[in-house]
Amino acid sequence: MAAIAVLATSLPFTPVARADNEVLPNPDAPIRLVVDDPAAAVVAAADPAVDLATVSPELAVITTTAGNAAQATELALAAGATDVEPDVEVELAEIIPTDPGWSAWWGAPQLRLDEAWVETLGSSAVDIAIIDTGINLVTELSGRVLPGWSAFADEPSTLDGSPSLHGTKAAMVAAGAMNNGTGAAGACPQCEVIPLKVFRTGSNTASLADVATAVTWATANGAEIINLSLAGTQTLTALTNAVAAARAAGVIVVAAAGNKGLNSDCSNPIPNPCATTPNYPASTPGVIGVAGLDQISGLAAGSSRGPNVDLAVAYTNVVAGTTFGTWLNYSGTSSASPLVAGAIGLFRSLDPTATPAQLDYYLQISSPMPSPAINVAWGALNSVTLLALANSSWPPAPFTDVVRPSFYATAVDWGWNENVVTGTSATKFSPDATITRAMGITFLWRLAGSPAPTIPNPFIDLPLTAYYRSAAIWGFEQGITNGQGGPNTFDPGGVFNRAQSMTMIWRYNGEATPSGANPFIDVSETAWYRNAVVWGFEEAITNGIGGPNVFAPDLPIPRSQNVTMLWRSVGSPTAP
Repeated sequence: MAAIAVLATSLPFTPVARADNEVLPNPDAPIRLVVDDPAAAVVAAADPAVDLATVSPELAVITTTAGNAAQATELALAAGATDVEPDVEVELAEIIPTDPGWSAWWGAPQLRLDEAWVETLGSSAVDIAIIDTGINLVTELSGRVLPGWSAFADEPSTLDGSPSLHGTKAAMVAAGAMNNGTGAAGACPQCEVIPLKVFRTGSNTASLADVATAVTWATANGAEIINLSLAGTQTLTALTNAVAAARAAGVIVVAAAGNKGLNSDCSNPIPNPCATTPNYPASTPGVIGVAGLDQISGLAAGSSRGPNVDLAVAYTNVVAGTTFGTWLNYSGTSSASPLVAGAIGLFRSLDPTATPAQLDYYLQISSPMPSPAINVAWGALNSVTLLALANSSWPPAPFTDVVRPSFYATAVDWGWNENVVTGTSATKFSPDATITRAMGITFLWRLAGSPAPTIPNPFIDLPLTAYYRSAAIWGFEQGITNGQGGPNTFDPGGVFNRAQSMTMIWRYNGEATPSGANPFIDVSETAWYRNAVVWGFEEAITNGIGGPNVFAPDLPIPRSQNVTMLWRSVGSPTAP
């Protein structure tokens, strides 16, 4: 199991009670003793009351009784051991609810919730807005249903008005209570829910304008996560704008992909990807669209699918029935979506500051594609992997060619998150590729916050539409670069070498005079970059390259080295 096992706090023997209630050890209770010297353990095991249980090159375990433990310890110490201690037990790193429906809820272990709950059961500080048919005040959600909103002036109550209790079931999947004798448990059993009613009592259809308004209301009223267990084939600009505003405010929006799989010719597993008609809000930019998995980790037959759908979790989940102590199956992508919302609630409980964009990336790398592949963009969510990314240092940059660990990995993560560097493609950083002068000054300009220059362009080789134009003019204005190759020429496509990189960083930081001697044998005392390189060495920005006391000033600088120098120049931060 991925989670760390927890040491048991039990005594190493079985207690027995005296008449005066004093608890004494049972002398006949078995006990295991860990001995740090295997040879000494063998000697101790010569005693008839001591048995040798296991031996490895590093340690051994002997077994005896509690009454003979002291003698066995003395024998091992006398034979040369330096440490003898009672063995302790560990527990499985998982939480198994006692709720009656737990054993039937195959979706929870598929998502690895039982292991994720070891890290957190959620928090009342995390509010999940359920935009649906309303939420009833059922036992599963006791004390955790917050005031909400209804789209209908003539139906102001946010209690569930649907015969199937659709919104209440969605809320229970996201945040149902654990160990309360009914149902199973929600993904985030200590999170709170906000009811937002957009379906009239008894109706199966809702206005998308009301949905957009509900998203805006939830954003303004403290929701960290919004769940939308609803779908249609058309959308509104108002909804797109509401989702964009929610994400800008740090709110995660999750939606059901829809249940149109049976109405398509898309088989699963599939030889070639195919897609059902895109549904909204799941296909709205910024929304995490959720498909449903069957019990063997293939897409459920009824689930919509395709490149507009992001990830998948169980299609069928267990919720409390209408009678206390009973449970029901709740199926469809309406059920899958709040399962993801609840898993994100667990993450938010551990890491409340991660942005929606970071969560998108965390969800992608926490959702490996099963084999055979399912027809969604990311894969099947793994909640343990997701929670392991909470409070990461710098969120990992989305580049598959960044070696971890390596001297530049944290620098790349920093540079990507701080918008200092970008990749050469959506998935590649190209750490060994060298950069041009245009790229070099642009990276430094971005580090400065991409300020607008205030002087006319002094260079004749900066096209009006060039990405590096403002950076080069700013660099000239700040005295960081004078160009090269001729009068008024910046030479944007020219080679950017290690001397130029270190000098630009030095100038950007005030051109301080170094206090020590030059440590590099290939840096002349009269070189224009001499002070910059020596200062860089003193500030731990560069240690040279290629051998002892070698800086290699003329060597074209790779992207990995340049971003690392920039990162070190601001103190090598490891967290935002």
